[in-house]
Amino acid sequence: MPPGPPGAQQPSGQPYQQPPQPYGTSYQPYQPPSEPYPAPPGGYRPGDYQPGGDQAYPAQPGGYQGKDPSLAESWQRLLARVIDWTVLTALTAVLWVPAVAGWIHRLRQIALQYPDTSTPAAQAALNRAGTILLRDILMLVFVSLAVSFCYDWLQHARWGQTLGKRALGTMVVTAAGRSKISGGAAAGRAAVFVLAPAIPLAGGIFSLLDDTWLLWDPGRQCLHDKAASTVVVKTRAPQAPARQPGAW
Repeated sequence: MPPGPPGAQQPSGQPYQQPPQPYGTSYQPYQPPSEPYPAPPGGYRPGDYQPGGDQAYPAQPGGYQGKDPSLAESWQRLLARVIDWTVLTALTAVLWVPAVAGWIHRLRQIALQYPDTSTPAAQAALNRAGTILLRDILMLVFVSLAVSFCYDWLQHARWGQTLGKRALGTMVVTAAGRSKISGGAAAGRAAVFVLAPAIPLAGGIFSLLDDTWLLWDPGRQCLHDKAASTVVVKTRAPQAPARQPGAW
């Protein structure tokens, strides 16, 4: 049955409805936004950040503050130190292994010469062996610290990298200008890192703080970095992911 005039009733008692308009009659052309991306809180826009120093990225929604991507990661620094410790252990083992073998041989001779170690002669021999052992340990500790200091100091002063840092792609530079560190700065950095932990009791606490300080420091600096005003950076600059065609 053809539609009647507006307000007319269908046979079923329902009013007639306006037929839908043809598709496309209400089309409105798309108006692009004035900005391609909404600016996050704080007014930061891409390109505002200028790398350099130990500053952090602007705060993001939720209170998160990003770190400078050029700074070395904590796991890179840890693995680099593990490699360096392995190398130093191999170098100082040349001194420690013969010394330990000599101490064991001396004690065996005393045991063979004096089956009863409670005699005055056996006690005197053991005291002499103990004095020699203490002297040798102190001398080897001093030499080991000197080797460790020179290993850290000379390589950082010459190249800014130890063998471990070369393997992990990191380098020590100045915190202010990201330039090569001086020999004096490298020596001070090595002294705080190597020699300060050798102080009895306090040195162990300092070493723990020194190694873990970068976990909460904005510039990922350890205490020996702060003492020398240095930071550890990646030698291969991080690259932003390539944008896919058609992606926003």
